[in-house]
Amino acid sequence: PSDKLPGTNQTIGAALLTVHKSFLKPVARLLDNKIKINGMAHITGGGDWHWQLKAIEKYDIKVMLYQAASVNYLVYDFLFFKSLGLNFILTKHEYSTNAVMQLSSMFHRRFEVFRIIDVITVLSRADEVFLRLMGANAVYVPNIIDKVEPFEKLGNEVLWLGRLELSSKQYIDLIKIASVVKNVIPDVKFLVACEGDERPMEVIRENIELFGVQKNVELVPFITDVERYYERARVHLVTSVTESFSMTITESKSYGIPLVLYDLPHLELLKDGKGYVSVPQNDVFSAANAIIKILTDDDYCRQLSAEAAESIVKFKEYDFEKVWENIIKKVSSGDVCFEKSQISEKEMKNKKILLKNATIITETGEVKCGLNLEIWDGLIQTVKAELSENA
Repeated sequence: PSDKLPGTNQTIGAALLTVHKSFLKPVARLLDNKIKINGMAHITGGGDWHWQLKAIEKYDIKVMLYQAASVNYLVYDFLFFKSLGLNFILTKHEYSTNAVMQLSSMFHRRFEVFRIIDVITVLSRADEVFLRLMGANAVYVPNIIDKVEPFEKLGNEVLWLGRLELSSKQYIDLIKIASVVKNVIPDVKFLVACEGDERPMEVIRENIELFGVQKNVELVPFITDVERYYERARVHLVTSVTESFSMTITESKSYGIPLVLYDLPHLELLKDGKGYVSVPQNDVFSAANAIIKILTDDDYCRQLSAEAAESIVKFKEYDFEKVWENIIKKVSSGDVCFEKSQISEKEMKNKKILLKNATIITETGEVKCGLNLEIWDGLIQTVKAELSENA
């Protein structure tokens, strides 16, 4: 158990004890609605496909709902199921530009696969437009949200939840924010529910000590039953550089907890501007000041709390059954076009400009050690110039 898991800094023992996502609630919801489930599998690599072939034949399955949009073997699975005569619906959980941020060489190659897939469901209107421009048949469908009631009384702590991923979650910023808030509210408490390998845990502990917030930051394990953490919160803090359809934001809004986060203008959850304060990315002081105001101004806190609970209602009332019934009917009938308008010559040129420069970014020699800022700035200027010429 003390041996290292290959490719990570985590021990095998720690990996086996890591809390994994529970699929009980969504499956139980289906069973409660009297929906019959004939077979189920969680394929983690090297699985036996024979039982799936038998299930496809036995139950006359016509449509495959596929959830792993970022795996490198997507094209092989797609071809496998298409060769069996199945229609293929891909659910994309991540935002398309994440691959560019991660300098993934698969970014541009994946679009070749996306263009031949029957339908791709995405979690934002922005991603829907982006993928359609790239020639994919994309349609926006939000995540299902548990219907919980807002708390009658909020707690008094600042809550941060998530994986300890430095590039996307920017968890060091929450420590910096805590240090600023502490100067105004000495007894403030930041509750950090996190999961990660040993090294990220070491890094966050080192920074807690470095910024002198040992008494203000409490690290707690990330658990599936997070309601107990939300009960303690007066503010929900998000320091991510990107999200697709953040379940922590849906949960905190459902509980009526005011949100402070870095700008994420593409998120559908934030389009109405209610229940949250958004500040520029990495603007630690503005985030800290927003938290201080919520912690010290009861009327302002109650206003944001009411707005948060109100803004999530439309997502709770979204008719998922009707939307998915429409998608599956379209796919099954061969009419799989979701308002995919003809791409104009100008849009086609823009598409080529974006895709070309994204390819340069992800295939640059700087990939392994991080993209040089001068290269990045140069590419941005090139994109702006070429788009301007095509305007």
